[in-house]
Amino acid sequence: MTPRQIGLVTETLGSLDLDLLVADFYRRVFDTCAQLATMFTTDPAVQRTRFATELATLVKSIRDLDTFCASAEALGVRHRGYGARAATTG
Repeated sequence: MTPRQIGLVTETLGSLDLDLLVADFYRRVFDTCAQLATMFTTDPAVQRTRFATELATLVKSIRDLDTFCASAEALGVRHRGYGARAATTG
């Protein structure tokens, strides 16, 4: 990413209401695939807070590719442990 692109991402995150963004994300996910809701056993408010925190952490780390990649990989590993898998099409 260019410094300009990084700036746009961080500025955009700072301008968003993360609570609304996260609530909309989960609404769209569950509208698309209602059975995914069974994978979420944590209180929804706690889950939304975790999502917002993780998103902010990832965005803050994009200035350092090694840190970003390590954070994203750790997130992926955790989610694989929760049972998340790549979507299949066809």
